[in-house]
Amino acid sequence: MQAPVDLATGEVTGPLVSIWNGTGLPSPEAPHTYKKDGWHYLLTAESGTRERHRANMARSRNLYGPYEGAPTNPLLSGSLSQSYFQAVGHADIFPDPQGNFCAITSGVRAGYSYNFDPYNSIFPMGRGGLLTPVDWPAEELSTFKNVTGTMSGGFTLPQPSGEQTLPSQGEGYSSSGDDSINYEPGSTLHPYLFHWRLPVSKNDAISPAGDGNLIGRTRSCYALRCSTCRLLTPTQREDVGRHSSRANKRIRTSNTA
Repeated sequence: MQAPVDLATGEVTGPLVSIWNGTGLPSPEAPHTYKKDGWHYLLTAESGTRERHRANMARSRNLYGPYEGAPTNPLLSGSLSQSYFQAVGHADIFPDPQGNFCAITSGVRAGYSYNFDPYNSIFPMGRGGLLTPVDWPAEELSTFKNVTGTMSGGFTLPQPSGEQTLPSQGEGYSSSGDDSINYEPGSTLHPYLFHWRLPVSKNDAISPAGDGNLIGRTRSCYALRCSTCRLLTPTQREDVGRHSSRANKRIRTSNTA
């Protein structure tokens, strides 16, 4: 669906128009549009975010269509491949300063067996961002280099444009390293932690008076057992954690009346 939007207010200013139904698989979503060489290109995700996840493209001379799907769809997917990376999709294309095109996409590190048993596959690092080169000649549809983990060929990934764009060290720890967090009074949650659902600040207490180096969280009656295809209801609890390449954790808790 497509509609004009006022960029200053975010208000939808026109009717919603259906412009392309995808290739026929479930859940066409995450549309991105690009104007290039007199064409309007539409890049979408399809088939959910599990084993058949993919990126498709269609194009039209007119913004509102009709759009014609690429004959080589899906342009990007890990489905039924031997790749270490699976569930690849939800892509977006961007040019680097040298004029080369790249795509940022998402996927999981699960291996070939994920295609046949996604519910019992284990990937402790969760869904992550992946970068891959894109060939996009003038007047033609784009071609993605499929994400495999080890790629070769005549391409150059985006490089820092100067020292200011390459910090010496980011915030937080390596996903494969240990983490030790001591919350002093007056401190806040580290920015590299991520939240399950939107954070609710009133549910947290960080080192309140008399209890230093402590994170207090409102107790929840909900267990965090779910999958990406189950929608959580507004009454269910949010939580906080961090990406890790290891599943083993040691957590010390205390209960007070």
